Amino acid sequence: MARGLAGIIYGKEGTGKTSLGLQFPGPVKCLSMLENGYEYLEDVDAVPENSINVNVTNYAQLIKETASVTRGTLLIDSCKGLQKIIFDYVTEAYFKSSIEKFNSYSEGPRKYSPPVLQNFLDTCSTLNRQGVS
Repeated sequence: MARGLAGIIYGKEGTGKTSLGLQFPGPVKCLSMLENGYEYLEDVDAVPENSINVNVTNYAQLIKETASVTRGTLLIDSCKGLQKIIFDYVTEAYFKSSIEKFNSYSEGPRKYSPPVLQNFLDTCSTLNRQGVS
């Protein structure tokens, strides 16, 4: 099986990042996090038929939705939203929902969050090796 494509599309709001991502081989599953590009494209009938959008609100949902992709393309929309979901998860799981403790000495952002992100990236890499873009 051929390895999937992988990349990061970076740019200002409204420059077409989501539109470009939706052009990858389908079916495309877009995981929107603090991003409404997909909804804007739906409003103007610019979403390919072979795509779906899931508004992800927490880490458990992120992992479940990511793991359910078996072919086509997984589109993560956006990095800012991904960071918030990981920070929220780490704050709850390791700091009993205390933002103050999470930010104390940068423990949450610098010590606990990177391994959580790495776990997610490892899941994405596994999918990529299995042919998911």
